[in-house]
Amino acid sequence: MGTGAQVVVAAVAVLVVGTRLAVALCQARTDARIAARRAREDRRLPAR
Repeated sequence: MGTGAQVVVAAVAVLVVGTRLAVALCQARTDARIAARRAREDRRLPAR
């Protein structure tokens, strides 16, 4: 393997890890927003 191939492999690895991190962050943010909305709605509804 030449240096070029190693650079390409490293770049792809960084891209994959970055994408995974971004997806996890977006998922966590969405989950938190949904949980907050649910908590607000639960508070608004009268407890039966």
